[in-house]
Amino acid sequence: MRMNFKHTLLLCFAGILLFTSCKKDQIEIPQSNDPIFRADGSMTGGDFSIVAGDNNAYMYTMTCEENGVNVFSGKLSDDEFSIEMGVYDGLLDFINHEALAHIANNVSPTFAHSDDQPIAELNKAWLDDLQNVSQINWYVNSTLVGVNVAYIYEPGIYNVCAMVTFNDNSTIEYCNELIIGYEKHASCSIHSNVNVAGELIASIQGATTQVSEVKWFLDDYPISTDLYLNLPVTPELHRLKAQITFANGVSRTKVAIVDGTLYNRDLSDFSIFEENQVQNPYRDFNVKMSVMRNGKNYYSLPADNSSSMINVTGIEFYRNNTAGNPVYKVSANISVMLQEAVSLKESPLNMSMTFGVEIP
Repeated sequence: MRMNFKHTLLLCFAGILLFTSCKKDQIEIPQSNDPIFRADGSMTGGDFSIVAGDNNAYMYTMTCEENGVNVFSGKLSDDEFSIEMGVYDGLLDFINHEALAHIANNVSPTFAHSDDQPIAELNKAWLDDLQNVSQINWYVNSTLVGVNVAYIYEPGIYNVCAMVTFNDNSTIEYCNELIIGYEKHASCSIHSNVNVAGELIASIQGATTQVSEVKWFLDDYPISTDLYLNLPVTPELHRLKAQITFANGVSRTKVAIVDGTLYNRDLSDFSIFEENQVQNPYRDFNVKMSVMRNGKNYYSLPADNSSSMINVTGIEFYRNNTAGNPVYKVSANISVMLQEAVSLKESPLNMSMTFGVEIP
């Protein structure tokens, strides 16, 4: 018996597109009468029991990516009936972290939720020196999403770029990474200005935890590792980038625009868009589920799961797959609402399960 990935899954509901891609791995499971992976329960249409190894049922594992975030997943399927469970990664701003410890210690996991309301706004009016800005075209992951004002609807890590046109028709583009809908374990912004002597003065402002290192770049050229920056600049627009490492292991990169001409075309980094996002519950280590039954697809993301329950009864290492990634056996009792993709009717799912989940 093999454990491997399913292909790219495209979900579309409530006017939101969720693009999920998975890397294919596999693991050999020894033939055994012991039902290692299984799910037993009930939902609309009656009771069910599916066991890996019986009736051509397979246990698949996958590390998927959804809006730049890993989703540690498992899928039990016999091609006519399937159940998939995924756990969203968290701690996205840490340089290195082990997700397993946080998943195992999360004694009360909750279900992720999606709707058609924006959770972050990209607004020209929130940037500095608006009197000199004519228009901003907003790009998210290289796609134009709006002029002057745009919205982000789904949690994730995004590369957001502003193509700025000033009143004098000069232009510049600059980009920042934004973490939307997930907890940030350290935050800050760049504070900068050019004085009348043509000297750029910059520092890190509003740090929520101690800064241990800053690497400064001007137009992508490294210029300093000092916490405070003071150096002459040429009379033109420049991209000022700071790669910040915090004492708690968080790493963030911020980019701002500084104007060496003293024409006041300075523009702040995009920290304000993270600070002003809608404060829905963060998606760190939330769970999502989907079911395919009788030719119909059911998803937990658009359903109301505010009172649903996940009781994890055990997590233990199973074995590495062929890619060298560890697979864990996760046991849980679950009560969740699912929404059918076509009718949008909600259906309760109650089950006990033991799944294989790849957690690199």
